[in-house]
Amino acid sequence: MRARVAERSKAMDLGSILAGVQGFESLPSHVLVFLAPAAGNQSLLLTPRDNGKIFSGSGSLTPVMDIYILRHGKAGIADHGSADDHMRHLTPRGVEEIKVIGEWIRERAIDFSVIASSPLARARETASIVSGILSGSENVQMWEELTPGVPPGAVVQKIKRLTPGSCILLVGHEPQLSSLISLLVCNCPDCDITMKKGGIARIRLEEGLVSGTLLWLLPPGLIRDLVSDGKG
Repeated sequence: MRARVAERSKAMDLGSILAGVQGFESLPSHVLVFLAPAAGNQSLLLTPRDNGKIFSGSGSLTPVMDIYILRHGKAGIADHGSADDHMRHLTPRGVEEIKVIGEWIRERAIDFSVIASSPLARARETASIVSGILSGSENVQMWEELTPGVPPGAVVQKIKRLTPGSCILLVGHEPQLSSLISLLVCNCPDCDITMKKGGIARIRLEEGLVSGTLLWLLPPGLIRDLVSDGKG
């Protein structure tokens, strides 16, 4: 799909813009983006602040859902065979890393309608840190579907019950999260995707489509470096 961007009369390269980690939402709000499709597909006209709506070539509004998927931060030594594994907490380094990621999310001015977490301590703490940074309160839903060992399809079914146009943040564990991304994007549970602790991905789902689009997946080290360099 070719892409052209017009900022008033100035042409810009959408491909290079979207390749940047700041993403499409970082563009000025008055920029109009025209996506010229391949044969047989529909053209799109949208703005960076589309608030979950995309104008199709026919002029209609199509609700979309933005799904942000965050793996919990670094935690204590894993012992998955222990009955107390669910109580592992974030390490001090893990806490600081998630704070950086939370600040980076806040700089993007992302407004989550839902922040949901696995009920395990390390995921709850991760979600609470991010929620606190974004809203000043720990407004986090506990989803049993994000518990390790639950099939990712259960999470997909939970997502489908949310209001179209929602913007959600899911905090959980591997290998479920990489399988969830694969299922949402490729309709199969294994697309060879791996998420590091503190890694975050963004997927856009358009109503009526079977699969979504993986817009980006970032490791925590890259976010930390960008923030340190003042480029975040």
